[in-house]
Amino acid sequence: MALNNLFGIDVGKEIEKALANPQVSGVIGTLKSELACLKDSVAAIEQMLAYEYGWPVRGVEPHDPRRLPLIQRLENVKQQRLNLSAALGKKVTRSSVQNIGDTKALIRFIQTGNPEKQVELLLLPGTSFDASFFYDSIEAADAGEGLVSVQIIAQ
Repeated sequence: MALNNLFGIDVGKEIEKALANPQVSGVIGTLKSELACLKDSVAAIEQMLAYEYGWPVRGVEPHDPRRLPLIQRLENVKQQRLNLSAALGKKVTRSSVQNIGDTKALIRFIQTGNPEKQVELLLLPGTSFDASFFYDSIEAADAGEGLVSVQIIAQ
């Protein structure tokens, strides 16, 4: 018994007629967009849980503890950006930023993409910040008190 002919009804033909109806096609379009939103939400939750519990994140190469970290200093700069992912050959997964100067420093952690994402941090003199999130570039800028000096250690 073919599924196309169920109880004397041509199911394939009835489905084609239903899909031709503008109301049905509108409902199907709405369901498709809602399903896409749900898929994006599940992917975001999956990524958040991966960060929270230290699971490998798709598309991000973890740091190799056998490789020494990159150490970079920016001394007496008004504003300077470093592309750390180019220097490391991968995204930064762990880092430490120390303000080794006498003025406040405005630090921006930058994740490239479309659009570019940034997180700003005001780092007081003599303090440090350890990051365990991933990013591509870092920028140190004057926070209104003069030239800044920072040291970055990144893996």
